[in-house]
Amino acid sequence: MFCAGESDGRRISVSAHYFPLPRFAGIGDLMAQTKSFTQAVRRCGVEEYVRETTRILAKMPTGDEARLLSMPRNRPLVVTEGVNVDGAGARVEYCLTKFAGDLVQVLVEH
Repeated sequence: MFCAGESDGRRISVSAHYFPLPRFAGIGDLMAQTKSFTQAVRRCGVEEYVRETTRILAKMPTGDEARLLSMPRNRPLVVTEGVNVDGAGARVEYCLTKFAGDLVQVLVEH
């Protein structure tokens, strides 16, 4: 599933979310209905989840990434990779988010 984040009417991020099948079949529809990640995964049987890892890196944008974020190709992206797990340690989600580097600050608290 793909998403875009905005602030003050400007796109500042694009992200891709991956969920293990068959456990999360239909998660996209559930997220559209509930407008909530937490509610959608609850409907798939996950009462609680935590962020297991967050990796942060910088990279130069591809042409498509620069176009999607309305940014020049000579400014770096801030990229985060995150893994959420349930109470038993089973993966719930892998998320890859690319931010316009000059528009965001990333704070990680686990």
